[in-house]
Amino acid sequence: MFDAGTRATLPDENDRLGLRRIMVVATPDQADQARDIADPLGAGLSRDPA
Repeated sequence: MFDAGTRATLPDENDRLGLRRIMVVATPDQADQARDIADPLGAGLSRDPA
């Protein structure tokens, strides 16, 4: 999941794998990128705004 453009495929991959709970982990410096990844995942995402 690290090739160019794979961010857009994350919701479909999540559904294909039947994942119900996902956690995106990032450093504070990576918070913007983590949000870009997390937003399309929607309700199945575990969020900690800290």
